[in-house]
Amino acid sequence: MSYRDFKSLNLALASFKLTLVNTANLFAAIPGGKPSNLLS
Repeated sequence: MSYRDFKSLNLALASFKLTLVNTANLFAAIPGGKPSNLLS
């Protein structure tokens, strides 16, 4: 696997994590939502 492939894979992982965090924040905005369970 080349360094370029590795870099793009890291980028994909980073954006995926960002999406997860944003989703957790959405649940936090909902009364009764428990984002702490998702992040722990």
